[in-house]
Amino acid sequence: EKYILKVNQVEGADPGPEVGRFHFAKGDRTFHTIADLSPNTSYTAQIQVCDDSGAWSAWSAPAYVTTVAALGVAVLDVGEDYTRLAWQRAAPPRRGTGPPLEEAETEYCIHLTEDA
Repeated sequence: EKYILKVNQVEGADPGPEVGRFHFAKGDRTFHTIADLSPNTSYTAQIQVCDDSGAWSAWSAPAYVTTVAALGVAVLDVGEDYTRLAWQRAAPPRRGTGPPLEEAETEYCIHLTEDA
């Protein structure tokens, strides 16, 4: 058996451009990490298998995934020996019918000291 994993970006209700097609031989792993995707973007993944006689299956039903939003960082305050920073991740697009998640903001105060 051999497998093909196909990943497409989602544009509206339709599959968008293909971002990767990955080939695996029998005995290879049955997982794959796809890097360099865009933040806060939806993708579909589908798999197709070729049996020992050379016949290819139909593509599987698409699995949908949305990457998380990029982290934003802001400088809130700067002093002689400190800076205060805040960062926040925008809420991902809503899926399903549950209540929306509240956006969380994290804030830290960093004090720099000289080593003796």
